[in-house]
Amino acid sequence: MIINALIIVFLLWFLYRRFAPVKGIQQIATTELKAKLKNKNNQFIDVRTPHEFRTKHIKGFRNMPLSEMPAQTGQLSKDREVVVICQSGMRSMKASKLLKKQGGKRNDASKLRIRCKRTSMSNANRKNKEENE
Repeated sequence: MIINALIIVFLLWFLYRRFAPVKGIQQIATTELKAKLKNKNNQFIDVRTPHEFRTKHIKGFRNMPLSEMPAQTGQLSKDREVVVICQSGMRSMKASKLLKKQGGKRNDASKLRIRCKRTSMSNANRKNKEENE
């Protein structure tokens, strides 16, 4: 009986940690993404594979595959907002968490301004189709 209760508590904790929103990471709507694209001070990162990026991407986004992110995060400015996108939102959330975690380890906390926002290509593409019809 106690073992079953511990298993349930562990599963609930695991699910919460896996899917709960992370402080400092926001999911944005496609309309907000369009407004952010006008701000050239933001950093736009597409974390899909190079093949996916070449097939279809949003103008202004730079390809930084999730698998290569740990080695490339030094190329991002700590003083500018980061907008992260992928196909469904799962990889962008992982990338956002990675950026948040690495940003938190920087020594100069006064310059720590990495704010990760995420949306998905499928949402962006669906919105673009609706507006073009």
